[in-house]
Amino acid sequence: MNILRRGFSIMLPGAAAGLFGQTSPPSPPSRLELDLVKDWVGKAHQRQLDPMSELLKREPNLIHSSWDWGSGDWESALQAAAHTGSREMALFLLDRGARVDLFAATMLGQLNALKIMLDTFPKSIDIRGAHGIPLLSHAVAGEDGSRPVFEYLLSRRVDVNLQANNGNTALMMAVQTGQRETVQTLLRGGADPNLKAKNGQTALSLSLKRGDGQVTNLLKEAGAL
Repeated sequence: MNILRRGFSIMLPGAAAGLFGQTSPPSPPSRLELDLVKDWVGKAHQRQLDPMSELLKREPNLIHSSWDWGSGDWESALQAAAHTGSREMALFLLDRGARVDLFAATMLGQLNALKIMLDTFPKSIDIRGAHGIPLLSHAVAGEDGSRPVFEYLLSRRVDVNLQANNGNTALMMAVQTGQRETVQTLLRGGADPNLKAKNGQTALSLSLKRGDGQVTNLLKEAGAL
């Protein structure tokens, strides 16, 4: 008798589900191929618009994907565009439905959007993007198009010497991209020209490699060794 009761109790939920039209839960969607996601984010770094268009035709959900470089260092294609200063790539991705973030808004010079976010969530000024890159470096990456954002962040007294995971600073990025006025502004704001990246490079060594005499002189005048 107990066995019969037990069997009946096991069958009852299934019978009730059928009575009320319930079905088994749908199977989860298949995961994106990891190699495909890595290729997608890699091509965003390389500004390969046409190949990325082809990848989207093959797998539209790539637009929302991110790659994990390790230790929680997730990067989307849009974040890659933001820290490499590729306006064209960022707009390509946003036009196709990529989720806009603070880093892209900073690089694109969207000052009003940035102000609203930082006024609403003040601690957001300290957040970092992929590879630990701070907001100020994203503003430097945007060059002339993000100059108002760059100046706004300085007015908010951000730390000009914050280093990304690889040790690079906003000053190093400005040197690498030949932004003399930005280099001068950062030095006046307390940027340390002697900070070293993990590969041993400094702002001065990067300037010497580029052969930019004016920037080299600015760095030396600021105490670069």
